[in-house]
Amino acid sequence: MYLNSPFRLLETGPPLVRRRLAGPEAEIDYPILQGIRDGGATDYLAMALPRSDGDANRCSFAIDRPDGFSEDELARLAVLRPYIGVITELQSRARMTRSLLNLYLGPEAGSRVYNGQIKRGEGVAIRSVLWISDLRGFTQLSESEPLERLTGTLNDYFSAMVDPVQAHGGEVLKLIGDGVLAIFRIEDDSSVGATCKAALKAAELALANMEVLNRRRRPEGDPALGAGIALHVGEAMYGNVGAQDRLDFTVIGPAVNLCARLQALAGEQGEAIICSADFASHSSAALRSIGRHALKNIERDVEAFVSEGRQAAGGGLRNVVQ
Repeated sequence: MYLNSPFRLLETGPPLVRRRLAGPEAEIDYPILQGIRDGGATDYLAMALPRSDGDANRCSFAIDRPDGFSEDELARLAVLRPYIGVITELQSRARMTRSLLNLYLGPEAGSRVYNGQIKRGEGVAIRSVLWISDLRGFTQLSESEPLERLTGTLNDYFSAMVDPVQAHGGEVLKLIGDGVLAIFRIEDDSSVGATCKAALKAAELALANMEVLNRRRRPEGDPALGAGIALHVGEAMYGNVGAQDRLDFTVIGPAVNLCARLQALAGEQGEAIICSADFASHSSAALRSIGRHALKNIERDVEAFVSEGRQAAGGGLRNVVQ
């Protein structure tokens, strides 16, 4: 559509392109102009808007007055062109900045950083369902697969994990190597159960995604991929940490540490989904206790629960919900 429009002329031609759409001087030499004329327009003007990097944005105007644009109006638009260019560049760069922040930090953290929450140590305490997951056997996989193929494998794995989290209201904070750190915000006490349900559904869907991924890998002789997911309900500090000139937006605190240790326990126990007692006490799902366990750097033994019938042993998955 762009290549077959007056905007293309602005790349190498004059900074303004005018086309009469009605009367004896009408020149309908692009399909888009026919559509604009069908909408009632009689005159059309496209302009290149200069940018600070030497490139240009573009805009167009149409008018439905019978005699089209006056010469005075065209002259005024030509004078305004560089000023419209400045405004357009500011707006487009603001949209791009917000989009990039959302892409790399997530919508909530991205919005906070965009709005100026960039002071080190600045943050808020939030209660949430914490999610930490990782890819089983990643070290061995990275030794056996070429780097280019390994990148594709990681992308497939992250899609399997991240998409369900976001679809069920979660917020992905970090992709750390082969790990995912995410939160499901708890708005108030009445919503804890519903939030736990959403997080567990996301975890089950993530495992189902992994099984679909493994079905694609088997015909090519690739090893099956497995994942472990830990879920915990707790309070954590959500905000900026880091050095003076390098900050990171994340969650920190004992609850995050406990969730990380549970995730390691999932690997030791060969479980795909493992939950804390705090999560189990608020969840209506069928969860089975696998006893109390001593976790590294956690003072007290912690009771862990698993989702019935879902396990990840070795590198693969079995008994995954289809």
